[in-house]
Amino acid sequence: MQQIAVLRQSRGWYFPDDYEAFLLEHNGAVLFKHPYSGGGTELLSLERMERIRHDHAYQIPPHWCPIAWTDVVIGSICIDSEKARRGEQPYLFFLDAMNSAEEAVPIDGTFSDWLKRLAENDGREFWLK
Repeated sequence: MQQIAVLRQSRGWYFPDDYEAFLLEHNGAVLFKHPYSGGGTELLSLERMERIRHDHAYQIPPHWCPIAWTDVVIGSICIDSEKARRGEQPYLFFLDAMNSAEEAVPIDGTFSDWLKRLAENDGREFWLK
């Protein structure tokens, strides 16, 4: 997908293989959203990723890529591109919408690990336990 290459070039973002495969297959999804009460987790499309990055530029470091938005504890799951490029863990962080990057919660594992654990926890924000 050309949009991925454009984001890599323009933003300097790095996407781990499992996350890039997800983008190529789905380019976003909404999981665990209740039909009446809302909530849930939105796995961001490339367009929405850019919008969140723009709207939260004051909060999200330039080398962090927002990949999901949560609506129970409002915030974003981000990939630290520099750490991911070097193969360092953790490279995933939860950034509460009201906090700074220094207060971000690290999430161990890969994107695939995070997605699997999200499903195992029925969409609950397991990283905040």
